[in-house]
Amino acid sequence: MLRDLLRIADARSEGHRMAMQWVQQHGLDTTAISSAEEERFAGQVASVYYEKVSRAIKTADPNHLYFGSRLHAAAKNNPAVLEACARHADVISINYYGNWAVTDAEAVRWSALPKPFMITEFYTKAEDSGLPNITGAGWLVRTQRDRAAHYQHFCLKLLTIPNAVGWHWFRYQDNDPLDPLSDPSNNDSNKGVIDNRYNPYLELTEGMRALNAIRYGLAIRYLQTMPVK
Repeated sequence: MLRDLLRIADARSEGHRMAMQWVQQHGLDTTAISSAEEERFAGQVASVYYEKVSRAIKTADPNHLYFGSRLHAAAKNNPAVLEACARHADVISINYYGNWAVTDAEAVRWSALPKPFMITEFYTKAEDSGLPNITGAGWLVRTQRDRAAHYQHFCLKLLTIPNAVGWHWFRYQDNDPLDPLSDPSNNDSNKGVIDNRYNPYLELTEGMRALNAIRYGLAIRYLQTMPVK
C-alpha cells in the first residue's frame, strides 16, 4: 500500500499526501520500503478510516454496534491493522479462508485483542453439488458430508477462543450460473446451504444443526477448563 501510494503522480491525492508525510516523519528511503513499514503504514491508514467511520456511525446511530470492515488475507493478522480496528470498532470482523480451521497462532493473537471478534465469512463447496466450483475462495471437498465436517471442525475451534462471539457461513444459497448480474467470484459455486431450487443440503444442514444445538454448552465447558491467567 505504501509503495503504491508513493507512486501516484497526482499530488492532490489524499493517499499520496499521507504516504509522503509518513516517509518524511519516519525518515524513510522511498526506494527501499520494508515489509514492516508497509504493515505499520497500513495500520495508520486503518486507524484514520476506522476513526472517521466510527465517529460518523456513532453520531447518527449510537445504539448499535460498529463491526468495522471485514478483514481478510494478510490484513487479518497485521498487528497494526488489528490494533487500529480494536481501538475504534465494537467488534472485529474477519473473513477466513485458506485453512481448515483458525490456526493456533491466530487463536493466540486474536484472543489477546481487547475487543471481541466474529468470523464474517467462511465456507466449503462440494463436488457432488453438480456445480463447476471454479470461483470463490472456499475449500473444495468431495461431498456435503465433508462440508458438514468442515463446519463442525471450524466452529469447534472458535468455541475454544473466549472472545470469538460468532460466525457467518457464506452463503445461504448456491451461486446461480445463469445469473448474468453476478460478480465473477459468485457465479458457479456450491457455497449455499440450499441449492438454486431452494432444496437444503441435508447432510450439511444436519451437521450444522447438531453442533449449533450444543454450542453454548461446549463454549461454557471450554471456558471452565481454561487455565486462570
